[in-house]
Amino acid sequence: MTNAEHELFGKAKDSEEDILAKVVKIKESKKQMVTITHYQNEDHELFVRSSSNVELYENMPLNHGYTTIVKVLVGRDEAFYLRDEKGEYPYQSILWIKDSVRDSVMFEVMTYSLDQVTMDELITIAEKVNE
Repeated sequence: MTNAEHELFGKAKDSEEDILAKVVKIKESKKQMVTITHYQNEDHELFVRSSSNVELYENMPLNHGYTTIVKVLVGRDEAFYLRDEKGEYPYQSILWIKDSVRDSVMFEVMTYSLDQVTMDELITIAEKVNE
């Protein structure tokens, strides 16, 4: 566990806030930057991931043909809904690439909860992330 995580968990124990956050300064680098945020309640868990290594996701293999892939929109950005019910770790996610003047970033909202979270709910969450 990093110092930032340790500090946040310590604050979370005594806090009544819905969300706690800490900005962690890093050195700028051309290397891949990946962030993952994990949300969990009694019913399910959700992951939000971003990555600066867009090429990796543009050429991503998709589990031997049994992943359902549907084009959707996240705001004005083209995205893909992925659902894999037969793999080792069944999941569903919304994946999209956000282009900006400086660079491109891949985003994904993903859950292992196939029955408790709908595609429309994932899209709504993705739209909030995309704002």
